[in-house]
Amino acid sequence: MAARLLLLKHADLVSPKVQRAIVDFVPWKRMHKIRDMVDIMHNTSLDIFEAAKQSASQGDGVGRKDIISALYRANSTASDEDRIPDHELVAQVSSITFAAMDTTSNAMARILSILGQHPEVQGKLRAELHDAFSKLNGRDELDYDTLSSLPYLDAVVKETLRVYAPLPFIVRESVRDAVLPLQKPIPSEEGKPVDSVFVPKGSKLMLSLLSCNTDPDIWGPDAREWKPERWMAPLPSSVLDAHIPGVYSKLDKKIIWEWNSVVQPTTEDAEITANGTKVLRLPLIVGRVPT
Repeated sequence: MAARLLLLKHADLVSPKVQRAIVDFVPWKRMHKIRDMVDIMHNTSLDIFEAAKQSASQGDGVGRKDIISALYRANSTASDEDRIPDHELVAQVSSITFAAMDTTSNAMARILSILGQHPEVQGKLRAELHDAFSKLNGRDELDYDTLSSLPYLDAVVKETLRVYAPLPFIVRESVRDAVLPLQKPIPSEEGKPVDSVFVPKGSKLMLSLLSCNTDPDIWGPDAREWKPERWMAPLPSSVLDAHIPGVYSKLDKKIIWEWNSVVQPTTEDAEITANGTKVLRLPLIVGRVPT
């Protein structure tokens, strides 16, 4: 990665060993710092991958719920055509770790900050956690299943991710011509109602997660307020009807995860392609971001 930053578009013309030698040779402290960070990430990814691989080979990784173990199991059972080599799986570990590091730490920092601003919420959450810890029965910490069963903790996390999304928007590029249906009609420049948008191949799309998460039409007039209690009762029908994928999704179609070199979503009733795989899709409705 460090070499690619240095060599830019010519990096593909030089072997990885030569790239590394160039980076080591160039007297550039900032580049060497990036090199060292990449080395740490790579070695950590190797350790994580080897641990998941060893756990699976010993038969004790069947019940593991971490994403790396799931990735390894899916790749192990994939066909020869779809299976990817170990070094690419290690690269996936690095990508997942890099992508999750800042978003997770920022979300944790936001939760701690906002709990300090809402002592009444902090008190209720503390009481729930204290009760859970009192039932550990000799264990040192709360396991995944126990944490997942704590309703108020779940509500605090979901509400924080909704109102203060660590990643407020994402950018995507369309790989083919497509027509996106809109959640509700919008007026065109001529004043006519438009209920869909044509997206040509190669278009760059900026998708506002934050706007969707705080849309009053979906969440109600208090959409921009931080209220964990909203998750302690059934969500309004407008949220369910929007079919929003994510931590608050309650889709009316069963989601199936297909292994296509990476795990990708589709639905139970999706069409079958010529090679026997399901067409990738998610049942969601796209809306225009209010300006």
